[in-house]
Amino acid sequence: MLPTIVGFGLGKSWYPSKWRFREIVSRRHRRRQSLERAGDVSALRTRSVFLDESGFTGPDLLSSDQPWVSYAAVAIEPEEASSIVAEVTSRHRNLMQSGELKASTLLRSARGRDLALSLLKSITPMSRWVIHHKRYALAGNFVEYVFEPALSSRWSALVGSGFNRFVANQFFEGLVEIHKGGTLLERSFRSFMNGKDDGTFWLEIENAINDDSRSDSFRQIAFLARHFRGYAEAEIASVTARDYGKWQLDLSVTSLFGLLASFPSKQSIVYDVTCDHSKPLEALGDYYRGIRLPGLRMRRLGELRFAHSHETPGVQLADLLAGAAIYVQQERDGFEELAEAIVGAAGPFSVQPYQYGRYDEFNAELLGLFASYALNKLNVIEKFEVFIDRFITNAAAPTNDSRLVVRPSDL
Repeated sequence: MLPTIVGFGLGKSWYPSKWRFREIVSRRHRRRQSLERAGDVSALRTRSVFLDESGFTGPDLLSSDQPWVSYAAVAIEPEEASSIVAEVTSRHRNLMQSGELKASTLLRSARGRDLALSLLKSITPMSRWVIHHKRYALAGNFVEYVFEPALSSRWSALVGSGFNRFVANQFFEGLVEIHKGGTLLERSFRSFMNGKDDGTFWLEIENAINDDSRSDSFRQIAFLARHFRGYAEAEIASVTARDYGKWQLDLSVTSLFGLLASFPSKQSIVYDVTCDHSKPLEALGDYYRGIRLPGLRMRRLGELRFAHSHETPGVQLADLLAGAAIYVQQERDGFEELAEAIVGAAGPFSVQPYQYGRYDEFNAELLGLFASYALNKLNVIEKFEVFIDRFITNAAAPTNDSRLVVRPSDL
C-alpha cells in the first residue's frame, strides 16, 4: 500500500482551506481572474503537461466496484513523449492494446509490469500523481457544504487545527462501521448536493441523532448538521444554480490544480494541459483557462486541451502512472517494485482517511462544545467566533509540545 498522504490542503498555508474546489476562486476571490486583467504574460515560460485518470466514476463517489480514483500529470514535451512511446511500441507491440500504451494492459502480466516499471522510473522525475478515497472525499464534501458555510468567518483557524479533517474522519468512520457500501445517509447527501433531495437527507440526519448505537462524535456531528441546515441549504442552492453545479462532487478539477501546484518550480510558468476527454473538465474548461494557481501568483493554467489517448503519447504516459497508483493501492501482484518507482512523484493533496491527528483530542472537545451550545439553544456562531479569536496553536512553534494555549473548556 502507498504511504498515507496528508489530507487535502492541510499543512500548506498558501492553499485554500477546501476539501475540493467548488470554484478555484474561493469566496474571497469570486471574480474571474483572467490573463488579460493580470497584465502581460507573454514573457512567461510555457510548460506542457499531460493529464489522465484511473478509476473515474464522475460525481458518483459511492462506487463499490472501485473505491479509489487517481490522477496523474506528466510534464513532458510532446516530441519527447512521442519518442518514448514510439520506441516502446516498436519493441513491445505484443504488450500494447491496439498500439496504445495502457496501464490496464501492461499491468496484467509480469512482462508488462517489467516494461511499466522501466517506463515509470524514467517519467517519475517529471510527474506528479494523487489518489483519492471516494467515500472519504464525500465525507469531506459533507464538512465543506454543511459545516463550513456556518463557520466560514473563522474557518481557516479550524483548518489549522485539523478540525475539518477530524469531523470528516469521524463522519466517515461512523458510516463505514454501519455499512461497507454507500449508506442511505450518504446517498441522500449526494442527492442533496445535486439539488434533488426530497427531504431524505435531513430525515437521515434526525435518525443519526437518535441512534444510540452510533458514537458520541457522530451524533454530535449530525446534531450540528441539523443546527446548520439553513446555511447548508443556502450554499447548495447557490451551487446548483450554476451551469456546472452537477460536477461539484467530481474530483477532476481539484486534482488538476493540486497536481499543477505541486510541481516544483521557482520560475513563472503557464501550464498548457492536454488530457483525455473529460466531461467535468470540458464543462469547466472555459471558466478556468488563464486562472492563477491558488497561492502561486506567477503560475497559471494556460490552455486546456482535450485529445484521444490513442493519438496522444503524453496522455498514455499519464494513464500508465495513474493506473500504477491504483494498482499499488490495491496491493496486487508485484506492487512493491512499482510503489518504489512512483512514490517519489506522489503529490501532497491526496484525499485519504488518516489514523491520528495532532489535535484530535482538542477537536473532539471542540465538537462537543459546539454541540452543547446548539443543544442549549445558544448562539453557536457567536460563541464560536469568540473562542476562535482566543484560539492560538503552537503549530508553528519550534517544539513538539502539542498542547494548546486555549482549550474549549476555558470558555
